[in-house]
Amino acid sequence: MHLSAILIWTTIPDGWISRQYYQHLHGYKIRLMKILWITNSLLPSIKDKLGIVKGASGGWMEALANNLLKRHKDIELAIVSTWSKSTKGEVGNMKFYTIPANIYDRKESERKSIWNNIVNEFKPDVVHIHGTEFSHGLSYLKDVGGDNVII
Repeated sequence: MHLSAILIWTTIPDGWISRQYYQHLHGYKIRLMKILWITNSLLPSIKDKLGIVKGASGGWMEALANNLLKRHKDIELAIVSTWSKSTKGEVGNMKFYTIPANIYDRKESERKSIWNNIVNEFKPDVVHIHGTEFSHGLSYLKDVGGDNVII
């Protein structure tokens, strides 16, 4: 298990100390935990970045992502969702990747290439598939595997 996957909090007379301070005291480096979300819709901020008219979906995930990143400075978050074409970028403190909406209908070699490019670039510790209504989450499981995946 990576040190980044262990939550380290300890008490001192004045309260709690953070992982960063614990790291400083004990002299080892804790790297960021990388979390990859596979979502069914683009987050509103990603839609803005791509020039897409906002719909009513994705707002709760945006709030969850922002809160997670605000409370846990030791997390790096990337979002994967479908769109008309493959692209990548950053918005705020999040990375994002878009994949073709019909990814499951593509040849296995092409699907694996798309997913492996994302995984090799971001190197997630944990993959969270948000929702199973659409086939891109299944595509990830078939083409990359289920290690460190949460559904």
